[in-house]
Amino acid sequence: MEIERNKKLIIPNNNEVVRSRDFGRVKGHLTRNQRVGFASLIKNAYLVTLEENNKEMRDFEIPLNTILNDMGINHDNIFEDKSSTTVSLEKSLDELTEKKFEWRYKDENGKIVRSGKAVMISDFDIDKTKRTVKFTLSKFVHDRLICYGNAYISEMPIIASFRSGYSVALHEQLEQRKKYQKWKVEIEEFKTLMGIAEDEYKQIFDLKKRVINPAINEIEKNTEYFNLKYKSIKNGRSISHFEFTWGIDKKEKEHKGQKNFADVDSQIEDLKTKIFKVNGYVCKLIDISAGLGSSEFIAKIETNDERKANIKLKNDIQESIDMMKGFIL
Repeated sequence: MEIERNKKLIIPNNNEVVRSRDFGRVKGHLTRNQRVGFASLIKNAYLVTLEENNKEMRDFEIPLNTILNDMGINHDNIFEDKSSTTVSLEKSLDELTEKKFEWRYKDENGKIVRSGKAVMISDFDIDKTKRTVKFTLSKFVHDRLICYGNAYISEMPIIASFRSGYSVALHEQLEQRKKYQKWKVEIEEFKTLMGIAEDEYKQIFDLKKRVINPAINEIEKNTEYFNLKYKSIKNGRSISHFEFTWGIDKKEKEHKGQKNFADVDSQIEDLKTKIFKVNGYVCKLIDISAGLGSSEFIAKIETNDERKANIKLKNDIQESIDMMKGFIL
């Protein structure tokens, strides 16, 4: 069954939409887990809508394990953060009820001609006994992301393979513009879409090194996007825009995304069973994750005397895993 879609909502007429069009966007910082969690809720809402053949549905119920698996949560901290390295599912979803989803269009002069906003999810109910998660989507979000087939309905093995929230955010923007194979965006607008605060990465060099380059690296390794490049565009003496271009190789889609996702998580889980010696300290691995404000991945460790610390690894997730293997006792 195919849900009837209003194509004009996605591809409005020429008077509304031109080269500088905006699409769905989230304002404010979201963690990697929150971005993947939202994608999981949308994907499962879409599947339920198809199964029930009812595009008016607003309330959904999915198995708890489904969203835990999608988000890569392998601990049982559903309702509370038991350590500084694990965030509860409740906290991740709770912040989605406070974050705004925005849909807007600009004309060819960059002037906003249409805009709408709503919270990402209206409410949720986690039942650990029944092992279910219930949630409600607003009509605004449901219409734009479910009924009209927006690109946020992503393939979970692919976006879950990203270790950085910036990779998830950039991939979402590219997916919405995939067929155009070009995206020109103002610097400040780009930072907003990536969830970067005003006081972060004020220098273009840092923005490229810490956000764009690592995200491009992950996207090219895990998806069908290839030759993904960007250039800086100046307005006078200052850089005002980035322009991204890319190619698509659909033959590589399943191979690159799902194989990497399974292999990386498997290797990290195996490392958690090992004992390491780093800088003279005997320790165990808690997790490997993308660093905040840094292009390097971070190994979160706990020493024998229960002290926690972070170790800077490499810019590439596989190289980071290999580096940790070198510390095994």
